[in-house]
Amino acid sequence: MKHEPDPIVIRPFAPDDRARVEAFFDRMHGEAELFFNTNDVNRRPARAFFKGTARCTDYFLAEDNGVMAGYVFLRDMDSVPELGIAVDEAYQHRGLGRRLMEYAERHARQAGRSGILLRTHPANLRAQMLYYKAGYERIGTALNGELLFLRRLRAEKRQED
Repeated sequence: MKHEPDPIVIRPFAPDDRARVEAFFDRMHGEAELFFNTNDVNRRPARAFFKGTARCTDYFLAEDNGVMAGYVFLRDMDSVPELGIAVDEAYQHRGLGRRLMEYAERHARQAGRSGILLRTHPANLRAQMLYYKAGYERIGTALNGELLFLRRLRAEKRQED
């Protein structure tokens, strides 16, 4: 039995992605909106990329034939970056969240970062299971009640000439 190649490509945001990003956030509702984008808390910073005002944040999307299926960002790349992630409801339970996290981790490791922080709503149990499986450890609770997680990254070994 021959397997079809995965049409989903993970890549950095591009200037012509604005409509894809807006459509992604427009489709968000229910738990996804509650856990990731209440009061456009993540849409507004994503828009900053297209305005040219995003600072120290790297944005990546998962694209499936022109549709944005998922999103991950690393904020504060000058320090220990904070990861944010969301997967479109139609693409959940396919391992895309894990792929997005691995992509972001490779990016942070290549940039020389020693870890990644993230925060999540205490009721977002599905995401918490993903974080634990990916090697994140819970390190506390933020003042707003969100749970804080840390993923320590090992430096990539360089081959000597």
